[in-house]
Amino acid sequence: MNTDEHRLRWKAREYEHVERPRDWYWALSIVASSLALVSVFFNDYFFAIIILVSAGTFALLAHHPSPLVDIELLERGIMIDGSLYLFEDIVAFWITYEEPVPLLLIDTTKIWSPNIVIPLVDVDPDEVQEFLAERSEERPMKEPIQYKLIAMLGL
Repeated sequence: MNTDEHRLRWKAREYEHVERPRDWYWALSIVASSLALVSVFFNDYFFAIIILVSAGTFALLAHHPSPLVDIELLERGIMIDGSLYLFEDIVAFWITYEEPVPLLLIDTTKIWSPNIVIPLVDVDPDEVQEFLAERSEERPMKEPIQYKLIAMLGL
């Protein structure tokens, strides 16, 4: 039997795109420019450059919708847009129905991505729960604060 056989597959956006008015971009520019000027005033040119580059990056990310990401549940783990998260690296999972779209929350042992939030769009959450419950621990958890903060700030 092929251990990489796809069990469930769907596509979801990496993050929800929010259309922003021109005023949002003006406010971002004014705040970033002001902070950069204060940094220059204190002779911290490197920090000023970091602020301006960060603001430009935020503006670009805010302007373009996120790409669709392929998500697959395999016998060995969860494949997210080509990156495989093995079940031995997954500490626990939880499906929350509080959002307009159900979310799959995954806690991993990975240093760079300890928490993963996956929207369950066009897939049955009960089917996902049943598949993952056989392979990993199901533990109640909440959406990580950094995800809520980013959504609250509209980034």
